[in-house]
Parts: sequence; structure tokens; C-alpha cells
Amino acid sequence: MSAQDLSSSFDRGDLLKALRDLTGREDVELEDGIEVKRATKGVEGFLSLVLRVKTPYRLGDGTKRSAWIVVKCMPKMGAQQDMVKMIRAFPREGTFFEQVFPLLRKVAGGKISLPMPEAYYTKYGEDDDAIFMEDLGVQGFGTPTISYRVTGLDWEHCCLVMDAYGRYHALVHAAEKLLPKETPTWPEACPELARDPVLNSPGPNNSPVPFQGMLEQSVATLIDIAKGLEGLPREVAVSGRMKEVLDNTFVTMRRFLKHDRDEPRILTHGDCWMNNSMFRYEKSADGRDVPVEVKFVDFQVVRYCHPCLDLVYFFFASVRKAQREKHMDSLLGMYHDSFVKSLKSMNVDPPSYTLERFKSDMYNFYLGYGYIIESMFVPMMLLGEDFAPTNAEEFTAEKYNEFIETGKSSTVRNQYESDPNYRATLDEVVRDLVNHMFPDGADGPPSPLFLP
Repeated sequence: MSAQDLSSSFDRGDLLKALRDLTGREDVELEDGIEVKRATKGVEGFLSLVLRVKTPYRLGDGTKRSAWIVVKCMPKMGAQQDMVKMIRAFPREGTFFEQVFPLLRKVAGGKISLPMPEAYYTKYGEDDDAIFMEDLGVQGFGTPTISYRVTGLDWEHCCLVMDAYGRYHALVHAAEKLLPKETPTWPEACPELARDPVLNSPGPNNSPVPFQGMLEQSVATLIDIAKGLEGLPREVAVSGRMKEVLDNTFVTMRRFLKHDRDEPRILTHGDCWMNNSMFRYEKSADGRDVPVEVKFVDFQVVRYCHPCLDLVYFFFASVRKAQREKHMDSLLGMYHDSFVKSLKSMNVDPPSYTLERFKSDMYNFYLGYGYIIESMFVPMMLLGEDFAPTNAEEFTAEKYNEFIETGKSSTVRNQYESDPNYRATLDEVVRDLVNHMFPDGADGPPSPLFLP
């Protein structure tokens, strides 16, 4: 896509509004010579086109300057646009930055670093939806290299993420206390955020829910893999018991997200995997690039639910099994410590939610959500270029439809047959899923964690 085509993705007048917010001045006019390029050479995401815009401008006194602004706008492919509108991605993220973010900044009071970029202008509910925001790339932030999709994030990255999620959850908890008495919770104050964007019930006349085809094909692939594994996986796959449980996956996942007045509720990020985390690196004494700071992007599927769901999503989508088993307990402690310290720094009493109870909720309930996330999405993520090409121009409508409709099942199956390392990883993923799904063996009842 040419620079001219990219420039047509957003409105020049909207860019000026964003620039005036950024500068805090009304006497700002755009100059000629605007430069537009993709935020990265690869696919930035499946629900938007993300651009970096170098914006020359002139102040009222004649001073000329320029600024980099990131513009997140509607994707070009029709199928992508349909999905974006179905889940109301831009209204959700626009609502977050318009109504939630200002309160986060207020309660932070300059004492807590906000773990997300600032948005200068949002526009949604139209055909040219767009969000104009701070360019983290100028500050040296970037997403982890593609190699981490295979290896998973290491200890240094995970520590930063836990600290940042502790701060973020503390901020949204503290900011919620500023809401009017008539609408004391985020879903009440921001109705756009009340309905789950993805795991909603089927529509009229049983119209499909988002990603339904992906889920169904992923389930079929997992069952076929299980049939080739000795022991419990083969037994429950051949008997049909594995399919009986997995056919209810959407209902089961909705149960994990269900509001319960006896549990803490947080406005979570909702899609916290490594590609939605941007890290800033510094050189160590031995020349390594060491992560020193992280900020989260892409608030298109924010949810009001248990805070464990953000963390378990991260652990199972961005961290591999060996790291989880070795470090999860310590990382949960880091998260909770950051959460409590952040609240105290804002003079907000922490909720009566101890670390012990938090760990109990995670290990005794929400891990089930993690095993579902891992089994559905990690097989695709490990495909590398076949999952998200490093050349965005290669991400055709055909490839997008394959991703949405089948979860790239044929590519997953081919890779499984041809790549021993890939096969070993998926075998482990399937065994873990089955062992937790049927803890009492093939003849015992399924774990209640996996029942609707």
C-alpha cells in the first residue's frame, strides 16, 4: 500500500484536532509534507491499521515544528471491517480513552506512571473511525521480536509486565471510586463496555458469534492430535468425551467472565499477550538489550471481570510452560505487591483481597481459562510468518479469512506433521489440557472448571 493510500486512511481535519490537543494550543495549523508509514513493517493487529504520521505544523507566531502521532484506523479489508464493527472495537477503545483514561490520569496524580499511551483524539461510530495517540516508538518502545512467540517471554519481560498490570489494575480500581453514585461501576458509567466484545451469545436466528469458525476448527484439530497420543488423550478423544467438553468452550469461557458480587472486579485489558505489550530496552554492560519499561496498547476488548483473567491470559499466551511452572508463584506475588503499593501511593485503601486468596482464585479456578487460551491460540502463534507476516503487504484477505474462519487449521496440521519441535510443543499443550480436563482419568467426571 502506497504512502498516498495510507494517507487516505484518516481525515486531515481529525489529525489537526489531535495536534491541537497534543500541543495544548488552538493556534496550530498543519503544514505540507506529512509523512505516513505503517507503525511496523509487519502485521500490527487483526482489527486495525496502525500508522505513524510525522506531522509538520506551524504555530500562530510562525514557529514551525513537527510531531509524530500514531493513528489507529479502520483496516482496509472488507472482512476485517465487518469483524471490527461486529465487536464494536473502535467504540470500545474510544470509550476507554475518552471516559476512563482521564480518570486514570487524575488518580495517578503524577505519582504513578501510566502503563499505556495517551490518546489525543478519538472518532468512532462512523466509517472512518480512528484513534490518534502518543507515538511510543519515538521514546524507544517496540513489541518483542518474533522469536519470543516461540520461546515465550523471559523472566525480565515478565517482571515488568507484572509490575505494570499491578499499576494498571490499581489505577482502574481507584478511578472507579470517582464515578457518580448513580453509576458506581465501569459498566454502569460506560455502557459501551458492559457487553463482552467477543464471547457474546449467538445473535438473532443463531447468527455466528465472532471467531466461532476458528474455535470449531481448533477443537477438531486438538481432538485429532489427542487421538495420536498414547494414554488418556487418546482414550477421551476416541470415546468422544473430549469433544463433549470442548463443544461447550464458548459457554465455559463466558462462565469465567461472569460477574460475581463476591469476587473483585476490575476493568481489565482483555487481550494481554505479548504483541499488545511495547517494551523499552537499554544496553546492559555485556551488550544485551535489557527491557526496562513496558506499556500496553490495544484496549479494544477491555472487560469488567476478575483481575486473574488478565494475568492468566498473559501467562498462557505469552509464557511457555517451563517458565510458568518455575516463576508463576513469584510473579503473582510481584503483581499483588505492585497493586497494593500503587493503591497506597494514591491514598486508596486496598480491597480486602489478600495474596493468598488471589493465588487460590488463580490456581483453583482461573487456570482452566488459561489452558483453553493456550490450546486455542498457541498453535497459531507458533506458526511465525504463517500467523502474522513480517511483511504486512502479504497479509491478504484470503489469509485473514483463513485465520478467522478456520484458525489456520490446515497450516497447523501441516506444520505438526513436518516439524518435530512444533509437534512436541503441541503434544505437550494437548496433554496438559486433557490432564486438567479429566483429572480422575478417562472414566472419571470432567473437571468442573471445563463445564458450562
